[in-house]
Amino acid sequence: MENGNFNIKDFLKELKRQEEELERTKEDLEDLEIYIEDLFSFLPLPVCTLNTFGLIINTNQAFIKLIKYDLLELIGQYFSRLFKEEKEIEKIIEDLPQKNIVENKEATLITKEKNEIKVSLSFGARRDRSGIFIGSFVGMFDISELKELHNELEEKIKERTKELEEKVSELEKFRKVAVGRELKMVELKEKIKAL
Repeated sequence: MENGNFNIKDFLKELKRQEEELERTKEDLEDLEIYIEDLFSFLPLPVCTLNTFGLIINTNQAFIKLIKYDLLELIGQYFSRLFKEEKEIEKIIEDLPQKNIVENKEATLITKEKNEIKVSLSFGARRDRSGIFIGSFVGMFDISELKELHNELEEKIKERTKELEEKVSELEKFRKVAVGRELKMVELKEKIKAL
């Protein structure tokens, strides 16, 4: 407005500037979406997103590689049904809006070929701008090798403990024999002295 008059040139100029700014913002948003999708796909950690009902809505290549299902076979499936501990996983998903984060939950993932893989799960609540729960992120770590090592170490510890207990038992027997022998020697020395 110039002197109370409406200036169409200034209005059109401002409109064009706002359209250009809106276009730049739209391009930035598209770039950000591509970046997030690339990062999500690249992550070597198996990750997926769930809706509020616990249905898989997206997953990355690491998860697909681990479980051996195709993406289209996974989308829309209940996440909990992929685990031996189905009811426990359902309960975690149900309680997530109140807890916000659940970390390091051990579970057994069942692959398409029915192989069992021990994993450590971490869940994080997803919320919209107003704080309303809209689903969750789930990350997992294959701990099957760690579990095998743990079991092997436990077995070695049990074996070593058994060996040590046997050695202690042998030493105890030896001590009893040695002490008994020593007592007899003392007794004999006493008898010799008496004679």
